[in-house]
Amino acid sequence: MHKIEINTDLYMLPECWDELTLDQLLYLARLTSTEMPVQEVKVTMMLYCLHAHIGRHRKVYADRVCLSISQQSAFRASKKYLLSAEQICSLADLFDFLTNQYQEGTYVIRPQLTICPIKKLKVGFTRLSLPDEALMSASFDQFTYLQFYQSRMREDITYINHLLAVLFHSEEKFSAENMDKDARLIAKLDPALKTVMYWYYLGSMEFIGSQFPRVFSGGGSVTGNVFESQLRLLDSLAKNDMTKKPAVREGLLYDALMTMDESIRMQEERTEYLANK
Repeated sequence: MHKIEINTDLYMLPECWDELTLDQLLYLARLTSTEMPVQEVKVTMMLYCLHAHIGRHRKVYADRVCLSISQQSAFRASKKYLLSAEQICSLADLFDFLTNQYQEGTYVIRPQLTICPIKKLKVGFTRLSLPDEALMSASFDQFTYLQFYQSRMREDITYINHLLAVLFHSEEKFSAENMDKDARLIAKLDPALKTVMYWYYLGSMEFIGSQFPRVFSGGGSVTGNVFESQLRLLDSLAKNDMTKKPAVREGLLYDALMTMDESIRMQEERTEYLANK
């Protein structure tokens, strides 16, 4: 967490995605669903995380603004500070981690969320399971479905419900047979909550891509024909043995990626050895 000091008073602000609370993430999801300029998004998030607001301007403030921070207690009055516009922007810039790049007011949200912020998820009377940190418990089979539905989302955004149903499922263990049913449940959720769930998936995939750069291209994204790349990866892991494919599908994603990474590393070493021979 960022520790900031305003007139000798100390406050804490999130320093990364995984330090944002669920309420803060939901607020961000609703902010970014509009066409709000990036600097305004950062200022608004800074105010929300500080439980603060900008006071109405008065002549005595001159070129400064009044920042009022709630003390989160019925017995303590809000603290008020007179800050320059530059100081406000400096505080807002602590939220640069939210965006990847932006120019002339446009920006791209870069989710790096690897810890699922949801502690309990129910739709009606059905409780949905929650994924582990950075998809640690995901199977290779889940990975193939996630990649497939992320690709389909480019054509039809409603496939986000199926993608999320792969991670947040009604049974203890993921089953493709229950996917349509679970997708219908997820479709009933608040769009902002679904955005946060999707950010967790994207952040986890970016983390996985950084851990296995040999397996993934483009920083963790799969390029080319997704279905074809999945079949090639499955064939490689099963060593072209059809009888081994079910076990590979049910195995942990991280185990499969480690095996694939080691195979690629050995191949690279052989290629380098032959080139230098």
